[in-house]
Amino acid sequence: LAFEPAWIMLWPGAIQIEVQPGDVRVVAGKPVEIRAIVKAGGRVFTRLTPQLAVAAGNQQRSVAMNPNGDAFAFAFESVDRTFTYRIAAGRARSQEYTVAALFPPRIERIELRYEYPAFTGLRPRVEDDGGDIYAPKGTKVRVRVHVDKAVSSGEMTLGEGAARPFSRADDRVLEG
Repeated sequence: LAFEPAWIMLWPGAIQIEVQPGDVRVVAGKPVEIRAIVKAGGRVFTRLTPQLAVAAGNQQRSVAMNPNGDAFAFAFESVDRTFTYRIAAGRARSQEYTVAALFPPRIERIELRYEYPAFTGLRPRVEDDGGDIYAPKGTKVRVRVHVDKAVSSGEMTLGEGAARPFSRADDRVLEG
């Protein structure tokens, strides 16, 4: 450990920073941990505390990372927006990385088309902006889900836990 300050003074350009996870996509609301290992000459440096610089929009913040074994870490408990980050240790700087916050599509409207079994004597009907399905046994229900952004797939989970896949009617409409 005594060699670290001397190494930093004599060869500051030899410091390297290994960063994890680098560029990453995270579902909004989920945590992410950024880790850094500081090295020089093949050795891990634990006395040179790296600084994490984070930028989102026009806001910037820099914080010291916390020791974590042979590495340093900083945990975000809940990602609420996309941001970039870079790590600095001494004169060394990592490249810039991006944590992209993924916001799942939101349901805007659900249409239900009921086709009742013959024994009921009921005519087919459409329920706009429905959601809860109530019908006699044997009723066929067509579900159309309108979402606020383009989607490639989706599924509906039934009460007993079975999942039913939807097909794409267009970029923002799924049905099944």
